[in-house]
Amino acid sequence: MKTIWTIITILLLINALLLGVGVGWLSNSGRLNQERIDRIRDMLTLTIEQEEKQAQLALELEEQTRQQAMDIARLESVSDGPVTLADRLQTELQGDELAAQRVERMKRDIADLRRQLRLSQELLAKKHQEMQSQQQVFDDAVQRQTKLQEDKDFQQTVRMYEQLKAKQTKQMFQELVGQGKARQVVDYLAAMQLRKAAAVLKEFKSPDEVAQATDLLQRLRERGIEMTADGQLRPNAAEPANPTGQAS
Repeated sequence: MKTIWTIITILLLINALLLGVGVGWLSNSGRLNQERIDRIRDMLTLTIEQEEKQAQLALELEEQTRQQAMDIARLESVSDGPVTLADRLQTELQGDELAAQRVERMKRDIADLRRQLRLSQELLAKKHQEMQSQQQVFDDAVQRQTKLQEDKDFQQTVRMYEQLKAKQTKQMFQELVGQGKARQVVDYLAAMQLRKAAAVLKEFKSPDEVAQATDLLQRLRERGIEMTADGQLRPNAAEPANPTGQAS
């Protein structure tokens, strides 16, 4: 009998040592701490039946809380009194008025877009007409200049103006402008060497003379000749080349 108790005692000590070693290993490896120990103790304290009853009770409490929240929300929605048929109709009427306002605003926006489109089309047509008019003026000037180029008397007069001093030519051109022959002066300027024509235009210095020179330059521009920033004349790159004007 004594031998049996001795064996039992030894087994208990071995199990205790193994348990201690296991607990130490779990603790050192980060798998066991006081919180987990408490959790295991609490879990083992309750029977499976008790744990199931607690879970069922928690579900019932959750359902009761949800039902109470719904009741509170419903009570808040009717706290101002029941919604009458007149109130519902008024709400629907306000919604219809807002929709009608949106429709009217869309109609106004569409009308504005159509008006802008019409104005753009009118402006485009006007620009196109102006371009056609300018092209016609240029074509007429080219045709006229071509005929003048074949006119010996005209070419002789142009050479005379080129041989005179720029100031003298300017004075003669002013007399022609005063007689209403500005177009004829432009014919001469367009047929002259561009360097000498530019020198003549530079002689227009007084305010009245500058106004005359500006008009002549505008007419020359319609024929494809323009004055550069440094006061020289040259064919306008945006226009067809002048068939008679001679570069210096």
